Amino acid sequence: MLKLNNIQDNNCILATKIKSMRFKVHFIFFFLLVLFFSCPEDPDDGLVQIPENDRTEQQVIDRDSLLQYFETHYYNSTYLESNPNFNLNHIIISELPEDGNLPDPDQNTMLIDDIEIFTTTYFDIEYEYYILRINQGGSETSPNFSDRVRVNFEGSLMDGLIFDSSSTPVDFDLTSTIAGWGRVLPEFNNATEFVVNNDGTVDYTNPGVGVMFLPSGLGYFSSAAGSVPVYSNLIFKFELLESEENDHDFDNVPSHLEDLDQDLGYEDIKVELESAAITITDEIFEYWQQNRELKVEFDLSQADPADVPPLNEGKILHVRIENARHRVTVSFDERSKGFVWFFSFLSYFSHLEETEDGDLIILLDEPGTALHAMAQQDFLRFMDERLAPKCQVIYSTHSPFMVDLKKLNN
Repeated sequence: MLKLNNIQDNNCILATKIKSMRFKVHFIFFFLLVLFFSCPEDPDDGLVQIPENDRTEQQVIDRDSLLQYFETHYYNSTYLESNPNFNLNHIIISELPEDGNLPDPDQNTMLIDDIEIFTTTYFDIEYEYYILRINQGGSETSPNFSDRVRVNFEGSLMDGLIFDSSSTPVDFDLTSTIAGWGRVLPEFNNATEFVVNNDGTVDYTNPGVGVMFLPSGLGYFSSAAGSVPVYSNLIFKFELLESEENDHDFDNVPSHLEDLDQDLGYEDIKVELESAAITITDEIFEYWQQNRELKVEFDLSQADPADVPPLNEGKILHVRIENARHRVTVSFDERSKGFVWFFSFLSYFSHLEETEDGDLIILLDEPGTALHAMAQQDFLRFMDERLAPKCQVIYSTHSPFMVDLKKLNN
């Protein structure tokens, strides 16, 4: 955990500056106060780093692909209108036959005729996303973009592959899901009421029901998630059952009203955190080759007064690492000792690049001792490509993997 207004990063770096002539000498020592006993990352020799697509260009590709999908697919509209007790499995989207004619027009409707088009700005890019509104929902209340919702859902790709679904209602914090959910769900109303049955199950009356069609930029974008490839458009069928207001910073002001309280809105903070996480993820995993399916996540919470100072007041920044391969996140301090060291060093050097001018000499005492051999090679490449062109690096080591034999031959 990092305290926002007075960050004391005990896991990172203590740097002492010594000015001599034209040089600033940085003695960098790494103190890891928490010992981490998790295993080293699994090497993935077959993975090849691919530069991330431009978001503007990818949005054009995604939009054209989705519009083409709408023009070639239809759904069973009449059945859904005449059967109010349908479930998500009854929503059937089909591709036109080869002759291009709509089968049984009295029963089916082309998606292109019923789709609603919405626009939003995300990471400074204007995105189009699309909603098939099947039932608005009977309640007078709707979720806000920052609320907690209870839903049934089914997620699929455009080829029909179902990659995720719920067998029973599940709860989501809309700020912790992909960006599209927080934009679509507020367009629907909650269920009118619910009844708890004797067996513990709950029946909802007149929930909001629809299908959202999201471009990759409002989904997982350049991150593969389980069976979802990178740059995949996503289709979600959903039932909106109920919602609850969130107060993420515990200031007794609902998160969606933070701007009205002359405070930075949670949505604005979330966008900033996501943008920072993406930047750091790209920078870290340009060099960390041991597992390419990790990404950094940031979130905020109010400090717990029972925690030790200075973590017992103000807002706390939480750093978590998501493993797309296993679809779980863990706290930063639960990652391997080597990963924490590597992350800390790259983060600190990036800070030096932004804040220091003039010539630098970086002295490293036994860098990367917590890294296994392949990760030490990654760090050696980082020093060669990022450090050496901008400053002089002097380091001591007992590891043969921290020595570039090609340079010794020169």
